[in-house]
Amino acid sequence: MPDKDQRKYQAAYYRKNKARLKKERAARYKNDPEYRAEHETRSKRYYWLKRRPARMRAKGKVGAATALPRPVALVTVRLPGGTEVETKVYTTTALIAVLRRTRQTLYQWEAAEVIPPPAMRKRDLDVSVIRGKNPRLYTEAELAILRDCAPLLQQPRKTMPQSVFATEVTKRFATLYRGVERHA
Repeated sequence: MPDKDQRKYQAAYYRKNKARLKKERAARYKNDPEYRAEHETRSKRYYWLKRRPARMRAKGKVGAATALPRPVALVTVRLPGGTEVETKVYTTTALIAVLRRTRQTLYQWEAAEVIPPPAMRKRDLDVSVIRGKNPRLYTEAELAILRDCAPLLQQPRKTMPQSVFATEVTKRFATLYRGVERHA
């Protein structure tokens, strides 16, 4: 049989026996650990080599090229030595633009300690121009750290809290005092 005729025959056979073949594969997946492991490996490989690169291309690059939205306020932070430093603060919307993740994902990451909570909230400041009950406010230094670490999100990982991104962000956030660099 030529290739074209064979493909037609196989397509017709599959359409006719689709339900039975699907049940057989499901039973084999359930009962055969080797088949299941092979399937999972193939699935992960497909994800990392095909699906994820396609998603990343469709999404665009994360991080550096992203223009930040306007800061919502200019805040003065008193450092331990007594010096005062002015810094711009941004809402979660700016972080969404930098990391290209949803608000819900960022809140889940904060709860799971993937990213540390911001050093400031509206209740900590005397600023009336910021809308919302008590929004998270990210300083310019915090946003820069997250933007610089954003490419690390593309590395394979077992879980987000153990990822290279999470450890690097946590390490760099620890060098800040109330969201600004200590040596400023």
